Amino acid sequence: MSTVAGPVHEVCSSLDLSRVPAPAFVVDLSRLRKNLKHLAAVKAAAGCRILLAQKGFSMWATYPLIRQYLDGTCSSGPWEAMLAREKFGKEIHVGQGFNSAKASSPAPATPPPPPTPQRSGERSL
Repeated sequence: MSTVAGPVHEVCSSLDLSRVPAPAFVVDLSRLRKNLKHLAAVKAAAGCRILLAQKGFSMWATYPLIRQYLDGTCSSGPWEAMLAREKFGKEIHVGQGFNSAKASSPAPATPPPPPTPQRSGERSL
């Protein structure tokens, strides 16, 4: 297996790919820290909280650095929530259908509302 990199730019220009085991994900921690500092500035200016969307970035090896800047995580289900609890350790926001009292299993799904009756001549898409 060989190591392949994306476009070469200043971030990885000094990276010797022959020293990177394959397969691997390589993270530039200084670039990540720089981006997190931008987010911290947004938080301060806006007076808001910022969460890490685990669906977008769940590289939990970087959570110790990220948790220094962000307020918590947003999880889409029980497994992501458990990962957040174990590795991130701050606020955990979970999508609908998850029972936070039982972190080992999702809550029963709420049935969808009944369909709206159609009037004569209407079609549903």
